[in-house]
Amino acid sequence: MKSWKFYAMESIDSANWIPQQAVILAAGLGSRLQPQSDIPKPLTNMLGLTLAERVVCTLLDVGVRRFLVTLGHEATRVRAHFSEIARRRGVTIDFIEVEGWERGNGASALAAKGRTGEAP
Repeated sequence: MKSWKFYAMESIDSANWIPQQAVILAAGLGSRLQPQSDIPKPLTNMLGLTLAERVVCTLLDVGVRRFLVTLGHEATRVRAHFSEIARRRGVTIDFIEVEGWERGNGASALAAKGRTGEAP
């Protein structure tokens, strides 16, 4: 199996490369927003869109249509919101509940590692 570095250096024409999927790390507590808000960070509204939808729309603009979202804090609410985004935007979103999400983004990245396939 090739590492992502191998792909990045030898196999990808970066000018024409469109990622097949994106991982969105959404498991965290969003502690930098507290105590101003108890709303999970992905559900925080900014200029008419939640942060979750803003990320999905930005990636849609470059051609990504498949997403893997990590879940932890407020997993039920975050999953429901991303599911609604998927329905509204016509994208595929899969979820992974992260054990030990409290340890930070590294735990989420490791949990997603086996679900992304070989391509970067």
